[in-house]
Amino acid sequence: MGGFNARPSSQLVKNMYNHLLVLRFENAGIFSKYWKEKDGVKQSANKDDRVLDGKKREMRTADQWIDQKTGTFHYSFIENVIRVLVGQRPVSKYRNTCVEKDESIEEIAKRSLIKIGSLTTKDKNNQDIYVKEKITTRKALDNSWSPETTPSWTRFKYLLPEALYNKLVEVANDICKTNAQDMLFDKVADVLFESKDPRVDDLVKEARDNKAEPLAKLLTGSKIHSLQQAGYIGLGPYLKTLVTKGVSDISRLDGSICIPLSSDELELFRKGNGHASLFDGGLVLIKDIIDLRYTTMEMVTSEYQKVQQ
Repeated sequence: MGGFNARPSSQLVKNMYNHLLVLRFENAGIFSKYWKEKDGVKQSANKDDRVLDGKKREMRTADQWIDQKTGTFHYSFIENVIRVLVGQRPVSKYRNTCVEKDESIEEIAKRSLIKIGSLTTKDKNNQDIYVKEKITTRKALDNSWSPETTPSWTRFKYLLPEALYNKLVEVANDICKTNAQDMLFDKVADVLFESKDPRVDDLVKEARDNKAEPLAKLLTGSKIHSLQQAGYIGLGPYLKTLVTKGVSDISRLDGSICIPLSSDELELFRKGNGHASLFDGGLVLIKDIIDLRYTTMEMVTSEYQKVQQ
């Protein structure tokens, strides 16, 4: 990786900055972004990727996303790391905020240097990209609004009162002429619906009396059971099954950030707690403070790159 271009001379650095603050970051996750075009605007292909601004919640557009260059990343992410390290609150780049922005922090972030040691590979255009891994996003069933929620005996065992569940098992075993719990629940529901047995009508009535509408819908032949919405009728606490919300590509970055500081700027970092977060799940810690009276910036940062502007 190339070094920092157009550096000031060592003497000028000593006059401007007295120290180098070295930060170490680990496990900082960067998600791959995929876009689709709608009405001439590129917006996220992930329908759950939205920007919340006050009461507005709109799909993220390409203008609200910063593509990270391999070997470095945008100064605005370092800016919020610095804010936390000096005891301030992070400031959103694309949303309105009541937090007053300290412009001096932005200036410090823009002069930062980065060294990333994570593995890279080549894409189809022979460009360097970080190695990616798959990550699955999961949420509690009652808070997922997942359209793919699969009915199961286990879920209904927690959803239904014990007496109603036992009655369901008894009726299902009799109508299916086998141990119904060995069958897929939605298949059993189909058999019960097609049987036209009056006991199934009794089960539907009891299910509705107990606010178990997903069961009632399945037993009346509906495939839109709304099981994922059970939490909105007070039954969610009994359905804390995790369901998949999405699968994404993610790159995990480890590396260092080097920030030239004056003596006054260095004092700001004594007010914070010494650690911050970066990207998804990344941890940032203060690794070292280097006195530039005894070395030069060039010697320390020869393998670092300029921050992305």
